[in-house]
Amino acid sequence: MLEIVRAIAEYAPWIVVALLTLNLSQRRHLEHGERKRFATLYLSVLVLVLFASSHLILLYGLPTATLGVVVLLIVGIAGVFHEQVLPFRFRCGSCGTNLTPKRVLYYDSNQCRDCDQGTHDA
Repeated sequence: MLEIVRAIAEYAPWIVVALLTLNLSQRRHLEHGERKRFATLYLSVLVLVLFASSHLILLYGLPTATLGVVVLLIVGIAGVFHEQVLPFRFRCGSCGTNLTPKRVLYYDSNQCRDCDQGTHDA
């Protein structure tokens, strides 16, 4: 279990950097993707909490089971606020077709372009 704590302490900052880089790329889509931009910020905060807790466990020699408690808290928070933290859908909410990565990451509507514009054949 200590190896897992060390791995999280080593690699979690890179996940935070990746999420914040994605968040910066979402700035171009503020008019139709503000909710998903906030979601990447929330996700980066949750990963940052995981990172900080793993460092505190290593620094103060806390039991490694403490990380399990932190993970349960993070999962609980993400579960309670799942609409805000995880608004990403991979299928169109109207017709069920697969969404492009651009639609998944940058558009709050979670609909394909045709359904979003109202031009999709029913």
